[in-house]
Amino acid sequence: NELAAATEIKNDKRFILSTDKKSYTTRSKVLLSVQNFRGASGYGNYTVSVRKKEAMNETIKHTPESFNEWHQKQALNTTSFYKNIPFVPELKGELIVGQLRTKDNSPVNNLNVAVSIPGEDFQLKVVKTDSVGIFYVNIDKYYTEAFAIFQVLGNAEDVYTIKIIQDPPIDYSSLKFKKYYIHPKMEEAIIRRSVHNQIENAYFAVKPDTIRLDVLNDPYGGSYVETIHLEEYTRCKTLKETIIELVPNVWTKKNKEGEFVFKVRSFDETYEESEFDALVFIDGVLIPKPTDIMDFDTRTVVRVNTVREKYRLGGKYYFGMVNIKTNEGDYFEKIGSGLTTIALTSPRPLKNYFTQSYTIDSKPNIPDFRNQLFWEPTISMEGKELDLSFYTSEVTGEYEVKLEGFSIYGRPVIIRETFTVN
Repeated sequence: NELAAATEIKNDKRFILSTDKKSYTTRSKVLLSVQNFRGASGYGNYTVSVRKKEAMNETIKHTPESFNEWHQKQALNTTSFYKNIPFVPELKGELIVGQLRTKDNSPVNNLNVAVSIPGEDFQLKVVKTDSVGIFYVNIDKYYTEAFAIFQVLGNAEDVYTIKIIQDPPIDYSSLKFKKYYIHPKMEEAIIRRSVHNQIENAYFAVKPDTIRLDVLNDPYGGSYVETIHLEEYTRCKTLKETIIELVPNVWTKKNKEGEFVFKVRSFDETYEESEFDALVFIDGVLIPKPTDIMDFDTRTVVRVNTVREKYRLGGKYYFGMVNIKTNEGDYFEKIGSGLTTIALTSPRPLKNYFTQSYTIDSKPNIPDFRNQLFWEPTISMEGKELDLSFYTSEVTGEYEVKLEGFSIYGRPVIIRETFTVN
């Protein structure tokens, strides 16, 4: 078939993939070199896999080149809907789409909606509704609490409703999978691999894969944070009393509408009051109306963080940020009705794959029956040569080294090389 024919492609001559030897003993080091002879046209993102070749019928898989050919045919046979796409979908992060409506189901345009993602690394985004009440939120930073809270700014929440528009479910009914048949000649290889896998799984605790943790988002934008730990003081009962007695450079006052707002003092020598109110959070949840929390029981509060900087959100200026941190950090779980909340389904975190090495300190009694000697799904080629290394296991036989991916210009690249372990 077409896919089978497409997989039979020759190595890309712009690259040379080589090992320092053609034959290795068990538990020995392999030096792998990738040489790029085409300069910037060879730069790109690639995967490198080193795996034992088995005498079994392998399922046919796409190569970068065959995938390009398949995608072009799909594009030619598909009706273009680009004109109907109002927003670039998830180009740089997770995209949330919602609509703001009145209680009588009429769309509301040109209003600001605040989106809070709580936690130690809390985030706040303010977006504006369009002519039909639709708003888009792009979450492009890592978060620890997979939870988002939506609030209408400057208006009573009970006047409006926020509906999150979910993507239509994917239709899997048209998917077709090729049947795979097991032949009696495969029995020995299958049993051997099964035994090796069971042994490897039994020793997983000493050579596990780990999750690659991204750097936590700094909710204060790198600004200096003044922190007051309330356990160091005699506690006041309410938040209003706590701000007055214990938190320096922060105070509350009533505005023209008779509602309490927070004020934060600047670093200037003068004590003139800023014309702008401060942003107020509890455990990273935005509090649009601080009046509602003046009687908040501060016996549950562990600290108060203050930033004395100017902010602009949703076309409005603020001066200062106050984040009230509770003991459990779970204020977002206790929010009452009137707010729209959704659970976020973040992409799966990246892995740091375990890399076996043998040094003087290695434990020789731990078995090593890896069939996959090396796997790196994200390698960036940005020069003339790339040097990699890995160690063989106790499994002898022929191994295949395979580099594949796409150059920065979209050209498909695949290179294969083999070596043996005796």
